[in-house]
Amino acid sequence: MSGRGMDWESIVSERVSDWVNRFDKNWSSPSHATRVLDIAKSIEYLGIDIMTHLCFGHPLGFVETNTDLYGYLRMFHEKIPLATYLSILLEFNTLKGWVANLPWLFNKLVPTADDEEGFGKLMGISKDFVEHRLKPYADPKKDMLASFLEHGILPAVAQRELMTFIFAGSDTTATATQATLLAIISNPVIYQTLQKEIDQAISAGAVSSPIRYSEANNLPYLLGCVREGLRMFPPTAELSERITPPEGDTIHGYKIPGGVFIGLNVRGIQRHRIYGEDVDIYQPERWLHVESEQLAEMTKTLDLVFGYGDTRCLGYNLAQMTISKIIFELLRKFDVVTTNPAKPWVSECYGLFFQRDFNVRLICREKRTTLE
Repeated sequence: MSGRGMDWESIVSERVSDWVNRFDKNWSSPSHATRVLDIAKSIEYLGIDIMTHLCFGHPLGFVETNTDLYGYLRMFHEKIPLATYLSILLEFNTLKGWVANLPWLFNKLVPTADDEEGFGKLMGISKDFVEHRLKPYADPKKDMLASFLEHGILPAVAQRELMTFIFAGSDTTATATQATLLAIISNPVIYQTLQKEIDQAISAGAVSSPIRYSEANNLPYLLGCVREGLRMFPPTAELSERITPPEGDTIHGYKIPGGVFIGLNVRGIQRHRIYGEDVDIYQPERWLHVESEQLAEMTKTLDLVFGYGDTRCLGYNLAQMTISKIIFELLRKFDVVTTNPAKPWVSECYGLFFQRDFNVRLICREKRTTLE
C-alpha cells in the first residue's frame, strides 16, 4: 500500500476522539430520559471520515454534520443490491464490455464525476482534490493522494485508487465494528469482562488517550473481542474467487479443469473446528486459553477474512487498529445499551452487509459514577 511516511494512527485517533467527544454533547442520555442514537449509521459516518481524511488530508464532514452528505450512503445502499444480482450473471460481464464501448450509453448507466449526489459526487470531489494538488501553489500534504503522486502514479489512476480505498475501506470496517459492538453489549459477562480490562488499563496508566494500537494489542481480552468479531461476522459474504490455470489444478485430491472459478466461502471457513466445538458462539476467551501452535493456526485462518496472496486486503492492519480504537474509546466513556433488546438492529446482506436501526442509549460513565 502506498502512504509511506503518513502517520496513519494519528489520523485514525483524531477522528475517533472527535466522534466520541461529540456524543457527550449531542447523544449522551440523562438519567431521566433517553436520546436514541442509530449507532450503525454513526459508525458509517465515522468510517467515511476516516478514509477521506487519510486520502485527502481532512474528513469530508459526515460526523460533524451527522448527515449522509451527497446522499452517498443512501445511493450506495440502493445500488449495491442490483449490482450484486447482476454480478452473478456471467452474461452480464459480456454485456458490460459491449456497453463500455458506447460512451453515450455507458455514461448514463454508471456514476460520473459530474453527478450531484452519490458515488459520482465523491468521484467529482476526488477529481477536484487531484487537480488542486497538481497546481504549483498547492500546500504539501502527507496523505494517500500525495503519496500516490510522489510515487509517479498518474492523476487519473490516483483518483480511481482513492475512490476504491474509500469505498472498500469504510463500509467493511464499519460492518465489522458494528457487529463486534453488538456482540459485546448483548452479552453481560463479555461486556463486564472487557469493561474491567479497560478500567484496569486506564487506572494502571497502561494506555494513552486515545489508546494506541500497540497498547490495544497488549490488552488480551480486547484483542480477543476484535478477533472474535471478525471471525463471527466477516464483513463480506462474497466468494473471493480465483480461476484455475489453463492446465487445471488439483485441490484436496480433486482434479479441477482449467478456467474454472473457485470460490472461498470465508464465512464457512470461520466456523472451522480449529476454533473449537462452539464455533457458532461469540466467545473471546477462545483466543486467550489456547496453546501457541493452535493460536498460530487460528490466526492464520482468521487472516483469510482479508483474502490471501496478491489480492489480500491491504488495509488489514488499518481495519483492526480502527476497530480496536473505536471499541475501547466508546466503552471508556459510555455505557452502551440497546433500546430494543428483542430486535437490536436490522442487517441485510448483498455480498456486503448493511446495518440500520441499531438504536442505542449512551450513558456517560463519569456522570453516572458521580451520581452513584
